[in-house]
Amino acid sequence: VSGTEEPTDNDGWDYDGDGACDDGDDDDDNDGAADDNDTEDNNEFVCHDDDGDTCDECVSGTEEPTDNDGWDYDGDGACDDGDDDDDNDGSVDDDDSHDNDEYQCSFDDADNCDDCSSGTYNTSDDGWDYDADGLCDDGDPDDDNDGAADDNDTEDNNEFVCHDDDGDTCDECVSGTEEPTDNDGWDYDGDGACDDGDDDDDNDGALDDADSHDNDEYQCSFDDADNCDDCSSGTYNTSDDGWDYDADGLCDDGDPDDDNDGALDDADTDDNNEYECSDDDNDTCDDCSSGTYDTSDDGPDNESDGICDAGDNDDDNDGCADGIDDEPNTWDDDYDEDGTPDDCDDDADNDGSDQSVDSDDNDEFACSDDDGDTCDDCSSGSYDVGGNGEQNGDGWDYDGDGACDAGDDDDDNDGALDENDTDDNNEYVCHDDDGDTCDECVSGTEE
Repeated sequence: VSGTEEPTDNDGWDYDGDGACDDGDDDDDNDGAADDNDTEDNNEFVCHDDDGDTCDECVSGTEEPTDNDGWDYDGDGACDDGDDDDDNDGSVDDDDSHDNDEYQCSFDDADNCDDCSSGTYNTSDDGWDYDADGLCDDGDPDDDNDGAADDNDTEDNNEFVCHDDDGDTCDECVSGTEEPTDNDGWDYDGDGACDDGDDDDDNDGALDDADSHDNDEYQCSFDDADNCDDCSSGTYNTSDDGWDYDADGLCDDGDPDDDNDGALDDADTDDNNEYECSDDDNDTCDDCSSGTYDTSDDGPDNESDGICDAGDNDDDNDGCADGIDDEPNTWDDDYDEDGTPDDCDDDADNDGSDQSVDSDDNDEFACSDDDGDTCDDCSSGSYDVGGNGEQNGDGWDYDGDGACDAGDDDDDNDGALDENDTDDNNEYVCHDDDGDTCDECVSGTEE
């Protein structure tokens, strides 16, 4: 072909020097791609780009499958040269600071964390972001969004912990947000010390360790075993732990005898009144009238018979009911022994003179002088004023004129006054004024 006979291996252009001239060689550049499918059959590094990734399948000098036609960092089948996101991190190569590193690409949110920290472009997921505020912790001044800057936060990935500036054992972030030291945790009594660090949470005087209800100042203990909480008043005080009527140190609720009257509450009609409790002896007087339970001293008892006067129908025990007893508090006998005591006997001496007009109702010989004759109408032992010729009325009445001799100035009715009558009980004798031995009353009448 050259005009001179040449060896068989030099009988025409033979790009790949394989001894076969190109005209007769179906793969001139020996790249593995047949010339009819080789865009540059005299260039083993170029043949075709069947997958359209801008990388020739012969880039290596030998025809390769389309998924191995050039460096393909992310192994997606598109060579990097033709891949607009070589590392498949979501950040296009033009914006990717490291297009062969899916964990690095940019700092678009300026938070100090690469936007591809997760392996995919995501400004809100570009690194550990505890509080999920879109700023990775590395670039977030308050990682847990508790209000305490990280440099003053003992646990910057725990919003409930930051510091305890007042040393009360309660973190100022206990609520999840940094609070003033006086609001760093539940503080029942509002004393500025949170309960966790307060040894008396309710400020009732009972330490929490001994307080059954450390968030209730009205409950704490029963140290005196009186059934009343020692903090009933709001402050620990066993002597003021509930209403204590008798002030004996035991509150009524736990005191078997609230008013200390000797009557147990269960049997006391008024357990807050020492003067009232019961009437066990049914005498109408309260057994605690004296202030202490005593059925024998439950009210005035004139004759001390154990029944108070108010319930005793015979206060002096003389046999006369109080309603008809002239002196219900003074015992009286039965002078005339007629079975009716004097205080209720209309005629205590049985002399016939009513008690109401008897001058001495315990002397049957004295009662009155109704006829004004100076002789008691009961001189005989029975009321009798005499008269009508009787001589045994209210005293000896010789002449039977109704006036007893003691009160009669002319006992024998002879006309001679007794003071001038030598025998005033003999109407025939009175005096002998003329001395003639003949009495002036010889006729029965003074002459």
